[in-house]
Amino acid sequence: MTKRPDKARLSPSPKLIAVRHRFPSLKSLGVAVEYFPRFSNGECRLHAVDVVLFSVALRGTGKHYIDRDAFDMGPGCVGITSYGQHHDIVTTRHGMEKFNVYLDLRSHPLPRLSSPLADILETMIPLRQTLQHRLNRAFQFQVSDTERLRHTLHRLDREIHRRQPGYVEIVRGCLTSFLVDCCRDAQASGLVPLESQDASFPTWVRELRTRLDDQFHLRWTLEGIAKEYGISVGHLCRTFQRYTGKPVMDYLIGRRIASAMTKLGTTTSKVSHIASALGFQDSSYFHRQFKRRTGQTPAEYRRAQHKPTDSDVDYRSDRRGTDSVPLETAH
Repeated sequence: MTKRPDKARLSPSPKLIAVRHRFPSLKSLGVAVEYFPRFSNGECRLHAVDVVLFSVALRGTGKHYIDRDAFDMGPGCVGITSYGQHHDIVTTRHGMEKFNVYLDLRSHPLPRLSSPLADILETMIPLRQTLQHRLNRAFQFQVSDTERLRHTLHRLDREIHRRQPGYVEIVRGCLTSFLVDCCRDAQASGLVPLESQDASFPTWVRELRTRLDDQFHLRWTLEGIAKEYGISVGHLCRTFQRYTGKPVMDYLIGRRIASAMTKLGTTTSKVSHIASALGFQDSSYFHRQFKRRTGQTPAEYRRAQHKPTDSDVDYRSDRRGTDSVPLETAH
């Protein structure tokens, strides 16, 4: 169980590490892996990466710093940070065995998962930085089977670097298995964003955020929400924006767009059918909102997701010596 965060004195100028161009497998496969048999770090030096990062602790303990808060991290703990989120992991003197798993979602869609795991994955991982908000910048949860996770990640690491015949299929299978296990365990342990643990916010706003995440396809109005919770529209809007960092309707539309991106990348459903199923009454409005948040029309986004990638050709520059630069020591 994650304990209430400790406050820390941190550097006022965290650095951004450009990961996308340092790991060839991110370009060819959308995923890169680093293994640290004994990662040791005694000083918090906040940094961020330009992709989605899964920090997976297999052995040892420490603190996972998210901005100015610190959360306990131990064996079987998975921390997710997204697109420029400042963080660091500080260990005890005994160090920590851990994996870093990097995902580049700009040109590679997430694997297609069945419901309800697909919804959990979309909640944990913003597919674009424009879809990021206060509550999906960082998550942390406990996995139930550390050894299975270790086996999956070691095989994923080996396949990326050995590039034997069929490695693309195995990498995709290992990544899917990893994400399925993460979603199952996150659901079982309660998917709680690290930022949401501020007890100063009322229960109703937490409940509302969960309902919007789960039932984003329904028709919602500010007046209807305010009436249901017995508050004014103004109080609703102010409190929700403080809690999530987004206005109510902007949060809702972002959740719908995230689901649309997954469906466009993994199904052949018509764009109009996807828009309608997600709660958009007007197809033109859906197109405008989609382009505003992704920089592409739905059709352009779908074509980009299905175009051939470097994983379909001989990407010979992807070698262990290139992909093994430990970012944790590159401060």
